[in-house]
Amino acid sequence: MLRIVKPVLRIVKPVLRLLGRRYNAASPINSLERPMETSKGKLLLCDDERLVLATLAEGLRRAGYAVLETDNGDDAILLAREHKPDLAVLDIRMHGKSGLDVAGYLRDHVGTPYIFLSACNDSDVIAQANELGALDFIVKPVAVRHLLPSIEVALARARLMRKEAVVVATGTYGNGNGNGNGNGNLRAEALPIAIGILMERYGIDAASAAARLGEWASHSKSSSADAAYKIVSQSDAMGYAKRVA
Repeated sequence: MLRIVKPVLRIVKPVLRLLGRRYNAASPINSLERPMETSKGKLLLCDDERLVLATLAEGLRRAGYAVLETDNGDDAILLAREHKPDLAVLDIRMHGKSGLDVAGYLRDHVGTPYIFLSACNDSDVIAQANELGALDFIVKPVAVRHLLPSIEVALARARLMRKEAVVVATGTYGNGNGNGNGNGNLRAEALPIAIGILMERYGIDAASAAARLGEWASHSKSSSADAAYKIVSQSDAMGYAKRVA
């Protein structure tokens, strides 16, 4: 097992250091001082609870993100169409359009990936979120420091899925240099993302997450990279991570 875990940890350490950052309330960053072009990423935050919206938006800006914020679904769609955020964080139950309505529009017309942040944890609602392809479902209340790892993982998954879409659309399974290992590169990139998913989902450290991934890979007679890729590429990532671990 150590022969599997150690190589995986060497690959994932850079991303794990990113996921392991803690929210530092003593280092405020004014949103005007961090243009969207130079931020860690552009987030769309939609929640009809004004206090929750303001608190999370400020915390995410301090963490280095550019944040577009709104308290209703109609404006969320307009902001997404205009600014093309990297990720949307959506409340589900809101006045007017629900977060599910917004997610459906983003999926079909904008292409913005999304996670749900909601006080509603009903199994039917979670099932709808999975069917819409949500990258995560987080139950409120949640502190910014606990939300950050989920956002990092969702952004990483979204980047990998975009690369995969290009590979599939163009039929170019090479890496651009003619050696034909582009699809293998995607699987290698999935390793740290899968480790991050398992860490975030179970509250375990990197070594434990790598061990779980290695055990499942061994059981399924596949490589760690292939096992990681399956976790990351599933539309129901939340449920799939639980099943394989």
